[in-house]
Amino acid sequence: MNKYQHATNIHAALKKLADFQNALREVGGPSEDGILFEKIIDLENEILQNFGLPIDPDYLEIIQFKNIPNKSDILFAIDSLKNSATMYLLANAKTDIQTLKDAIENGENAFKILPELKILTHEYTIFVYNRIFLKKIDTIENILQDLRFVNDNPEIIGLIGILGENYLAETPHYRTFEINIELNGEEMYIYPEDLINLLKEKGVKYLDHYALSLTNLLDDDIIDEIISASK
Repeated sequence: MNKYQHATNIHAALKKLADFQNALREVGGPSEDGILFEKIIDLENEILQNFGLPIDPDYLEIIQFKNIPNKSDILFAIDSLKNSATMYLLANAKTDIQTLKDAIENGENAFKILPELKILTHEYTIFVYNRIFLKKIDTIENILQDLRFVNDNPEIIGLIGILGENYLAETPHYRTFEINIELNGEEMYIYPEDLINLLKEKGVKYLDHYALSLTNLLDDDIIDEIISASK
């Protein structure tokens, strides 16, 4: 994609976003059209990520259109996003380890820090951030290695997602059914507990902890105690 095509696509995305925002106002807000509201959130996130910006209220404010924008309004928003992206990059010229050290000191939210690290906000990565990282269950280096590993392997993160959707909360350790998955281009059926072992063998560090969190047999405090005891 050349520079002109990129600028055209951003212009079109901002115009589409403004149309969505206006339509949502006309129907009475998010409570009246949840699907449209989700489309707005997805498009806002896509636009900010296109500029290398995290999902942050200050940056989201730039792309909140109270009226249908004209060409000048769109160009002003694009310039503001560019300037914000430049300032953001200059202000965040630090290592991922330092970013995580600062995050734990300040109690930062996963939805702010993971995008800064260019880590997908997935149920597993959010779990690792909240239940492993913030609670200091493992070293920052080990946690970052795991986050990068699953992030850089779409097939792995996809299988973790399938596990989360199919794990039997009431009877997690019994072979009650098989899950249909695709691995290395081949379709296969596998029991949930075997999928956990497979993912662990491939290098996912915190699958046992994650599987424990998927059950409804224990409350969160007890789960946290069990995870902490594994330190």
